[in-house]
Amino acid sequence: MGERSRIAVSRGAAAAHPSKSQSRPPHTAAAASYAAAAALLLAFITIASIFWFRPADLTIYTGHGEIRQLTLPDGSVVTLNALSSIRYNSSGSDGRRTVHLDGQAFFDVRQDATSPFVVISSGLQTEVLGTSFDLRAYPGARPFIGVASGKVRVKDTGGRYVILEKGQQAIYDARARNFTRLDANPSDMSTWQHGIISLDGLTLQDVCADLERWYGVKIILDAPGIGEYQLTGRQEVKSLESCLDAICFIFHLQYTYKDNTVRIRKN
Repeated sequence: MGERSRIAVSRGAAAAHPSKSQSRPPHTAAAASYAAAAALLLAFITIASIFWFRPADLTIYTGHGEIRQLTLPDGSVVTLNALSSIRYNSSGSDGRRTVHLDGQAFFDVRQDATSPFVVISSGLQTEVLGTSFDLRAYPGARPFIGVASGKVRVKDTGGRYVILEKGQQAIYDARARNFTRLDANPSDMSTWQHGIISLDGLTLQDVCADLERWYGVKIILDAPGIGEYQLTGRQEVKSLESCLDAICFIFHLQYTYKDNTVRIRKN
């Protein structure tokens, strides 16, 4: 009985204290596992930094009757008209000078021959090296580009393009897919920044759309064809009523204004 007890104790001691000759996991295998995990973590961080932590595009909006000026990362200055928006890279770290415009803006572009400045709007791409120009690209309206200084190239999605120099402007017909080039006074291209509408090349429909954006009203043209009436000259935007009075006087029209809705018809 005593011998059996000694044998049991001896076996228990051997189990609790393994001999030096017992095998252990190699240190090299553990090191390799840690290295693989570290490499995987590094790859994840790299991908995350590219897709999740890259500088976000910044979008600036304006409301009814609001004009706003901003300076882009490259030093170019943009003035936004009412109900417009512009989207661009907030840091400029990608080396590109590309902005997306909805609405109207006047651009004063800092010259950089190594990096063209590109504006994408309403299916058109306007490319410049250093210039100042006016660009209208409101949804549903005809895109309009006027050059106050320098030179621009405007191209549509089909590759058709027009080159404009100082004092020239173009209207794009999306249905016909062609450009109409016009001559204009460069000083008239930025008058809207000072509350003056340059009417040259605009129709009554165009001007009514401007007034809607400025005053937040709905304008209905109640007579067929009057929306195509052509206007010239300048109109100071003092009030909605003063603009409507001037337009109706020129074309022998009349209007009613009720519940934030304007109706224009023939006399």
